[in-house]
Amino acid sequence: MPEETAFLLDYHYGITDLVSRPTRSSVDLCEEDYSLGAEQFVQMVQTYRPRVICFNGITAFRHASGQKKGDVILGIQPQRYFSTQDWAGSYVFVIPSTSGANASFTREERLAMFGQLSLFLREQGWHPLHAQTN
Repeated sequence: MPEETAFLLDYHYGITDLVSRPTRSSVDLCEEDYSLGAEQFVQMVQTYRPRVICFNGITAFRHASGQKKGDVILGIQPQRYFSTQDWAGSYVFVIPSTSGANASFTREERLAMFGQLSLFLREQGWHPLHAQTN
Protein backbone atom coordinates (compact mmCIF):
# COMPACT_ATOMS: atom_id res chain seq x y z
CA MET A 1 0.00 0.00 0.00
CA PRO A 2 1.41 3.42 -0.88
CA GLU A 3 0.60 4.83 2.57
CA GLU A 4 2.86 2.15 4.12
CA THR A 5 5.96 3.26 2.19
CA ALA A 6 7.19 5.49 5.03
CA PHE A 7 7.33 2.45 7.32
CA LEU A 8 10.07 0.94 5.15
CA LEU A 9 12.59 3.28 6.76
CA ASP A 10 11.85 1.64 10.12
CA TYR A 11 13.32 -1.53 8.58
CA HIS A 12 16.22 0.35 6.96
CA TYR A 13 14.73 -0.04 3.49
CA GLY A 14 14.34 2.60 0.83
CA ILE A 15 12.69 2.72 -2.57
CA THR A 16 13.72 4.96 -5.42
CA ASP A 17 13.42 5.19 -9.18
CA LEU A 18 16.45 5.38 -11.41
CA VAL A 19 14.55 7.92 -13.54
CA SER A 20 11.95 9.98 -11.73
CA ARG A 21 10.35 11.53 -14.83
CA PRO A 22 6.86 10.02 -15.17
CA THR A 23 6.14 8.30 -18.47
CA ARG A 24 3.60 5.80 -19.74
CA SER A 25 6.35 3.32 -20.56
CA SER A 26 10.11 3.02 -20.24
CA VAL A 27 10.32 3.27 -24.05
CA ASP A 28 9.42 6.95 -23.58
CA LEU A 29 12.71 7.54 -21.74
CA CYS A 30 15.80 8.72 -23.59
CA GLU A 31 19.48 8.09 -22.96
CA GLU A 32 19.80 11.48 -21.27
CA ASP A 33 17.07 10.51 -18.76
CA TYR A 34 18.95 7.34 -17.87
CA SER A 35 22.34 9.03 -17.78
CA LEU A 36 21.20 11.79 -15.41
CA GLY A 37 19.24 9.31 -13.29
CA ALA A 38 22.24 6.97 -13.02
CA GLU A 39 24.53 9.82 -11.99
CA GLN A 40 22.13 10.93 -9.25
CA PHE A 41 21.57 7.33 -8.16
CA VAL A 42 25.29 6.61 -7.77
CA GLN A 43 25.74 9.81 -5.73
CA MET A 44 22.89 8.77 -3.46
CA VAL A 45 24.27 5.24 -3.02
CA GLN A 46 27.75 6.51 -2.26
CA THR A 47 26.27 8.91 0.31
CA TYR A 48 24.01 6.43 2.14
CA ARG A 49 26.08 3.28 1.46
CA PRO A 50 23.38 0.62 1.51
CA ARG A 51 24.46 -2.95 2.15
CA VAL A 52 22.23 -4.33 -0.61
CA ILE A 53 20.52 -2.82 -3.63
CA CYS A 54 17.77 -4.71 -5.42
CA PHE A 55 17.15 -3.62 -8.99
CA ASN A 56 13.63 -4.22 -10.24
CA GLY A 57 14.57 -5.00 -13.82
CA ILE A 58 17.70 -5.56 -15.85
CA THR A 59 17.38 -2.25 -17.71
CA ALA A 60 17.70 -0.17 -14.54
CA PHE A 61 20.68 -2.25 -13.43
CA ARG A 62 22.40 -1.85 -16.80
CA HIS A 63 22.03 1.93 -16.76
CA ALA A 64 22.99 2.41 -13.11
CA SER A 65 26.02 0.12 -13.28
CA GLY A 66 27.19 1.12 -16.75
CA GLN A 67 27.06 -2.54 -17.81
CA LYS A 68 25.34 -1.87 -21.11
CA LYS A 69 26.49 -5.04 -22.89
CA GLY A 70 26.86 -8.67 -21.98
CA ASP A 71 24.70 -11.07 -20.08
CA VAL A 72 23.21 -10.09 -16.75
CA ILE A 73 22.40 -12.91 -14.39
CA LEU A 74 19.37 -12.58 -12.22
CA GLY A 75 19.90 -12.73 -8.48
CA ILE A 76 22.97 -11.75 -6.50
CA GLN A 77 25.72 -10.31 -8.66
CA PRO A 78 29.27 -11.72 -8.42
CA GLN A 79 30.78 -8.38 -7.43
CA ARG A 80 29.90 -5.30 -5.40
CA TYR A 81 29.02 -2.04 -7.12
CA PHE A 82 29.36 1.72 -6.57
CA SER A 83 32.40 1.50 -4.29
CA THR A 84 34.55 4.45 -3.23
CA GLN A 85 38.13 4.60 -1.98
CA ASP A 86 36.98 3.97 1.59
CA TRP A 87 33.93 1.77 0.98
CA ALA A 88 33.68 -1.66 -0.68
CA GLY A 89 30.33 -0.94 -2.31
CA SER A 90 26.89 -2.52 -2.22
CA TYR A 91 25.87 -6.07 -2.92
CA VAL A 92 23.52 -6.01 -5.89
CA PHE A 93 20.54 -8.27 -6.50
CA VAL A 94 18.70 -8.11 -9.84
CA ILE A 95 15.14 -9.35 -10.25
CA PRO A 96 13.04 -9.42 -13.40
CA SER A 97 10.90 -6.34 -13.77
CA THR A 98 7.61 -6.64 -11.91
CA SER A 99 5.94 -4.50 -14.57
CA GLY A 100 2.81 -6.00 -16.03
CA ALA A 101 4.38 -5.38 -19.45
CA ASN A 102 7.08 -7.96 -18.66
CA ALA A 103 5.44 -11.23 -19.69
CA SER A 104 8.76 -13.10 -19.76
CA PHE A 105 8.41 -14.19 -16.12
CA THR A 106 5.46 -15.57 -14.22
CA ARG A 107 4.30 -14.18 -10.91
CA GLU A 108 5.60 -17.33 -9.24
CA GLU A 109 9.05 -16.87 -10.79
CA ARG A 110 9.18 -13.29 -9.58
CA LEU A 111 8.10 -14.28 -6.08
CA ALA A 112 10.80 -16.97 -6.07
CA MET A 113 13.39 -14.28 -6.85
CA PHE A 114 12.21 -12.23 -3.86
CA GLY A 115 12.52 -15.42 -1.82
CA GLN A 116 16.16 -15.72 -2.93
CA LEU A 117 16.78 -12.13 -1.86
CA SER A 118 15.18 -12.84 1.51
CA LEU A 119 17.41 -15.90 1.94
CA PHE A 120 20.52 -13.86 1.09
CA LEU A 121 19.56 -11.25 3.69
CA ARG A 122 18.97 -13.95 6.31
CA GLU A 123 22.33 -15.58 5.54
CA GLN A 124 24.04 -12.22 6.06
CA GLY A 125 22.09 -11.50 9.27
CA TRP A 126 20.50 -8.46 7.64
CA HIS A 127 16.89 -9.57 7.24
CA PRO A 128 14.74 -6.91 8.93
CA LEU A 129 12.43 -9.44 10.55
CA HIS A 130 15.20 -11.74 11.80
CA ALA A 131 18.17 -9.42 12.05
CA GLN A 132 21.00 -10.42 14.32
CA THR A 133 23.01 -7.89 16.29
CA ASN A 134 25.82 -6.64 14.04
